[in-house]
Amino acid sequence: MHKLRAAAICVTVMLLAPAGALAKTFTVAVGPPGKVPAHLDLSAFFPSALTIHPDDSVRFQINGFHDIAYLPPGMAPPPLAIPEPGSRAGYIRDAAGAPFWFDSAPKLRVNPIVAQPAGTGLLDPAAYANSGLPSRSTLTGSYVLRFARPSTYRLYCLVHRGMTIVVRVVPRSRRIPAPARVQATAQAQFRAGLHLARRLEAFRPPRLTVLAGHDAGPVSWMRFFPEHLRIRVGQTVTFRVDSMMEPHTITFGPESYTGAIERTLNEPQPVPDGPPAVVFNPLGVYPSEPPGAPLIYTGANHGNGFLNSGMLDTDPHTPNPSSVRIRFTRPGTYHFECVIHPDMDGTVTVTP
Repeated sequence: MHKLRAAAICVTVMLLAPAGALAKTFTVAVGPPGKVPAHLDLSAFFPSALTIHPDDSVRFQINGFHDIAYLPPGMAPPPLAIPEPGSRAGYIRDAAGAPFWFDSAPKLRVNPIVAQPAGTGLLDPAAYANSGLPSRSTLTGSYVLRFARPSTYRLYCLVHRGMTIVVRVVPRSRRIPAPARVQATAQAQFRAGLHLARRLEAFRPPRLTVLAGHDAGPVSWMRFFPEHLRIRVGQTVTFRVDSMMEPHTITFGPESYTGAIERTLNEPQPVPDGPPAVVFNPLGVYPSEPPGAPLIYTGANHGNGFLNSGMLDTDPHTPNPSSVRIRFTRPGTYHFECVIHPDMDGTVTVTP
């Protein structure tokens, strides 16, 4: 009898306990939840779907250059890069002393709607929320959101289009996977991503073609396929990107020169009465040649061998092309790189 009364009291206490007392916190990795090979990234939420109860929280563990954003109904995903109003890229001269064509083009900056945090930590279905971007020096951090109302929510990484997670909030009367089961699902998804990456790495592109990355699903390879190409004088090479996740550049020139562009690709600049604006280096994001001009590489372009494709991507929401064709007219071995992603390098050897 005493045991029955004790059990009844326990049940009564549970029924009277506030909802917050029953709330759990689930962890989701934003980016790979484990070690990955060099030059590989997995742009996904791990897991990519989650079911929780009202008042549960999700701790998003950021592993890479990602944000976590909720867009209320009717709001389109904001772009990562936008023109800075009333600005000009500036009178930038090349190594031969000549100005580049983009002198009057606007400076491009990181969209403050993407870069800056928004929201209170309690998800409001009618309001925009964002973790903001992590520091490029650390690329780690955490962001906690609490979900109070039953519904289905889709959250995004605004840096990588197509990178989403669905969070379903269901009544407490319904059973949901325990946090340990959620982590097991995340690890299975991670192993599947690594398996897909190994298959994609074995890719060999068509002749006279260099692919910047070879991606599918969450897989983003930060390398060129092939990394070293051998051609003859007068031949034309197609450089292209096929990833929705990552933009790339094809940038030729001395490593001291292109490395400086890479290090200063985006730098904070002071803004009166507000947070700093992160502005892109025009030498990295704009093509070195005027739009529509043929790309002919001599090894001496712009006085030091500089030639840049500008940003290439397959995103239909940007004006960037997905490929460029470059004709090589002089023998030599020429270094090129993507100035967006460190250590993404290649060479073209041109023989007589």
